[in-house]
Amino acid sequence: MKEVNLKDWESFESEISRIFRSIEDRRAANKGYVSDPLFRGHADERWRLHTTLERFSKKPHSIKGYYRILLSVVPAVVSLTGKSWSLPPDLKIDESRHGPPPGYEFMIYLRHHGFPSPLLDWSRSPYVAAFFAFMPRLNEHCENIAIYAYVEHYGRGKGWFEDDARIIGLGA
Repeated sequence: MKEVNLKDWESFESEISRIFRSIEDRRAANKGYVSDPLFRGHADERWRLHTTLERFSKKPHSIKGYYRILLSVVPAVVSLTGKSWSLPPDLKIDESRHGPPPGYEFMIYLRHHGFPSPLLDWSRSPYVAAFFAFMPRLNEHCENIAIYAYVEHYGRGKGWFEDDARIIGLGA
């Protein structure tokens, strides 16, 4: 991760322009698939890139483990909302699969309503990220905000370590 310290809004806009230019230059050079950048804003630079599930529970959850949690709450959600969700109880889950996890739509629904989730929201707009970063601070001792920029594919494919957390773009 590369950190860039900026002193004012003009510096922020200049850095955002540099990021978008870099992506356009890379695409023009035909260096492979280059994805659009994603942004996330934090009102405190000390906050980590943790999902609500990671903040709620210090215990790591596998995809299979979280799917079991989803299965356990489906009946309550259906009874409270009248909305049905199809989550097969005997689903074979491949932990190495690189697409949306099983129960993805249900995860989105639960996440939207405050249920801890392994999903981490990002925006295609640096200004939406800045809005969240500049929100009133919960901790008055915080000196700096953080705005993360992430490009999933930069023309050289994508790599990660099997046992580490990873970011997988799953669409809007």
